[in-house]
Amino acid sequence: SWVFSPSSLFIISSIELIWEKLPSAQKERVNGAWQDSILSKVTLDKNAVAWIDDKSYEGKEVYLVDFPTKNMGVPNNMLIYADVDTYKYIGNAPVD
Repeated sequence: SWVFSPSSLFIISSIELIWEKLPSAQKERVNGAWQDSILSKVTLDKNAVAWIDDKSYEGKEVYLVDFPTKNMGVPNNMLIYADVDTYKYIGNAPVD
């Protein structure tokens, strides 16, 4: 049986909410489903904001979600930024 702490349940529900707001073109790239992703929080600096349209996020904390992709080469993941309050997709982060 699975045992989830309140923090793990929050992470799971946050990823699912972000997934629901993700554009379909982004979802199609994912290998698996939202359950296969990793969630973290980052503060967007000047360099990170250069990758997104809404520059008002500079200096703000956002979610960074790491999704595995169907790409067979390297990189084989996709990083996206999402708003911590609304879970709205903000844009993609660069992947090395």
